[in-house]
Amino acid sequence: MVRKVIFLDFDGVVRLIPSLEDDPRLIIPAPEFDQEKLRMLAEWCAEAEAKIVVSSDLRVINTLEETSNYEEVLGWLRPGIGVDIIHEDWATPIRGPRWKEIMIWLSHHPEVTDYVIIDDFLKHFEDAPEDLKRRLVLTSNRFGVLPKHKNVILKILGHANYQNEPVLWAGQDVRDSDL
Repeated sequence: MVRKVIFLDFDGVVRLIPSLEDDPRLIIPAPEFDQEKLRMLAEWCAEAEAKIVVSSDLRVINTLEETSNYEEVLGWLRPGIGVDIIHEDWATPIRGPRWKEIMIWLSHHPEVTDYVIIDDFLKHFEDAPEDLKRRLVLTSNRFGVLPKHKNVILKILGHANYQNEPVLWAGQDVRDSDL
C-alpha cells in the first residue's frame, strides 16, 4: 500500500525553462526532460518508499471520453523514472487551481500518510491551506529540482525528525464546491 507520494510538476522542476526576465524577446522552445533530475527523483522515491503523482499541466485526462496521455507521460519520464515509481492513480484531476486538484486526489486516497509537492509556481498555492503550503518545495524554473532539495523532501515525507501532521482531507470525498 502506497503511503507516501510526491506531486510532481514538470516545467521548472524536471524541464528547465529559461527566464523571460533575462531577455523578453526569448522564445521558449519545448525543453527536454532532464534525465539526471529524473534519476535523482527516482532515487529519492526509492529511499522514501514514495510514488510519483503527476500534477503538471502536461497531464491530459479527458474524463468524458475516458482518454488520457498516460503513455505519452511515461515516455517523457523514461529512462529516468520507471513505471514502478508512478502511482497507479498517476495524475491529479484537472480542476484547478493546482492545490485544489491535489486535495481532491488526496480525498480519494486515505492510505496516503505523507506527501510533498514539488513545483516552481507559487501562484498555484497562494490561497491554499497552510498545512498544504508546508508540504510545498518550490524550485526555480531555471534550475529545477536540485540535490539541495533532497533533505527537505525526505523530511516532509517522514524522514529525520519531521513533525508529521494528519493529511488534509484524507478519506473525505472532496468536490470543487467543498474547497
